[in-house]
Amino acid sequence: MYPSDFQLIRQSMLPALDTRALLFRHRSGLQVLSLENADRENLFALAFPTLPHDNTGVAHIIEHTVLCGSEKFPVKDPFIDMAKSSQATFINAMTYKNRTVYPIASCQWQDFFNLATVYWDAVFHPLLSKQAFQQEGWHYEFKGRTRELFCNGIVYNEMSGYYQSLDGTLDSMVYRHLFPDTPLACDTGGSPQDISKLTYEQFLDFYRQHYRPEQARVLCFGNIPTSDKLAFLSRNLNTLPDHTPIPPPKPAPFPKNWKTPRTRNVPFVPTADKNSDNDGALALAWAIGNQHDLNLHLQMELLELLLFGHHGAPLQKAIMESGLCSAISSAGFVDECPQTMFLLAMRGCRPDNQDQLEKLVLGSLEEICEQGLSQSMLQGAYRQMLLGYREIGKDFCLDIMETVFTAWFANADPVAFIYPEQELARLGQALTTEPDLVPHLIRRHLLQNPHRLRLNLFPDPDLLTRQEQQKKEELSAYRDSLSAQQLTELKRENKILAHYQQQPDSPKAIATLPRLNTADLPSEPYSLPLSEHIRPNRLPLLRGDVCSNGVAYLSLAFDLSELPVHLRPCLPIFTALFPHLGCQGLTYDLLGARMAENAAELTLELQASSNPRDEKRSCTLNFFLHGLEEHFSETLALLSQQL
Repeated sequence: MYPSDFQLIRQSMLPALDTRALLFRHRSGLQVLSLENADRENLFALAFPTLPHDNTGVAHIIEHTVLCGSEKFPVKDPFIDMAKSSQATFINAMTYKNRTVYPIASCQWQDFFNLATVYWDAVFHPLLSKQAFQQEGWHYEFKGRTRELFCNGIVYNEMSGYYQSLDGTLDSMVYRHLFPDTPLACDTGGSPQDISKLTYEQFLDFYRQHYRPEQARVLCFGNIPTSDKLAFLSRNLNTLPDHTPIPPPKPAPFPKNWKTPRTRNVPFVPTADKNSDNDGALALAWAIGNQHDLNLHLQMELLELLLFGHHGAPLQKAIMESGLCSAISSAGFVDECPQTMFLLAMRGCRPDNQDQLEKLVLGSLEEICEQGLSQSMLQGAYRQMLLGYREIGKDFCLDIMETVFTAWFANADPVAFIYPEQELARLGQALTTEPDLVPHLIRRHLLQNPHRLRLNLFPDPDLLTRQEQQKKEELSAYRDSLSAQQLTELKRENKILAHYQQQPDSPKAIATLPRLNTADLPSEPYSLPLSEHIRPNRLPLLRGDVCSNGVAYLSLAFDLSELPVHLRPCLPIFTALFPHLGCQGLTYDLLGARMAENAAELTLELQASSNPRDEKRSCTLNFFLHGLEEHFSETLALLSQQL
């Protein structure tokens, strides 16, 4: 039985994942999606819509500040203290373009509810003191004993570093220039020039408007019964004060369609070392859609894998063999928001090569349309998609969370994108019956799409100096505008903040945090069902009988104790390069294509003994191979050929 204050909206099954999905609405308006299955790792995630309307980073600062103490747990950093007596598999908070998420995960029943209790109170009953805002967000501070002012704060400093990196500049500028007439042009993380414009009152107003139960969405995942999780939510919701509902935030306006592609030039701060990234970068971005459409989503995922899915993929190979750039930093379909894009970013590209590189990309796409792709390439990309949807990786519940909230906050079905078995089957069928499917996708969404941005990023060695000088002048002008009384008040606030930061939490405050006790733990550790077999060559084979959702795994461990000492420095290079090299009878691109056709992935890892009594410090080289079960015999043959 479920609590009476929750209404079951609908339920469905995900047979491939042996999961039951139940969608509820509480009388307060809060929505809950519970994914019931046998997974012992249980997830609890609270999320709120926090679409920005400026660059002050208010959502990002709130994400930091709500975790600086709450009414029940007035500890400045509760999760640092809880980690000392918790078996959490994940604790964090994340600010996205259009939402803020607070997830925790644990394999222990009591630990799960301990963490959820602290997170709930942090989100709905935060202290939000001015000192926490100043520490996590920003504040003015005097430099030593001088009269010189500077800005300080965790988010302010984090975003200052972010904007001084090429990746940070590229990410923020792509959204700003591809969707200039929408809130996506604003940086939800905050830009250093604007963070210091945020007032404490504006910060509190944003929290009051967005952190409300009728706007919250909760995702639960794992084997703890849904009734127990709803009972927990019901108890906590009933303690919230009654309030007058406010209209939900307006959805982001759709971007206006462009009639012709646009080009923007953006400077970035080069690094001190002389690497090729300082040559510059080129990004091509296409606006794809304004709705979270499942079929379009799958088609664009397929296109990403066809063009960039492995080293032998046609567009990736053409770009990397051209010598016009040093690396592809990001490539593919971006669906974090309802306004989706297809992005290709290339670094290590000199400004005088950028025209040629753009022509190469567009020309390669035209060539693919004219010549087509082989059926083996099409099936390989499709199988790679299947592998991605089937695989239950180490971050499986977090991957599910990303998928669910991305769809949910785009007003799409939060369950439909988890494992769209029927839609995947239809796409696979279309690849064999519709020869023009891929050329049509490339022409419609890339070649003939006028909503295309070319972003030229060029290094500016003086950019940081100019920015720092401008900020210094602004701060000097602000300081000179203050009266003697205002200067005294600012110094007083600095002292209060310093005292807040230096004052340890009291034993009484720390004692409020729930603790995981030995009585809460099982008497025996969890173990996988393993069986050992001795092969004819006398090597042991361990076989695990677990649900892997049609994905096969193989791990090989090679003892390196007899490896000559002079070869050991080469191990990191060998480990990184081996999966990407060719072998006898197969060049690197053909091997990559063959691995993709079998939907297989190979990684290598060095592992040293952590046993303090192991005087030899034994080390193994581990090979990890996984792929679709139905094609694993061919995958093993490829690995054998590589070895």
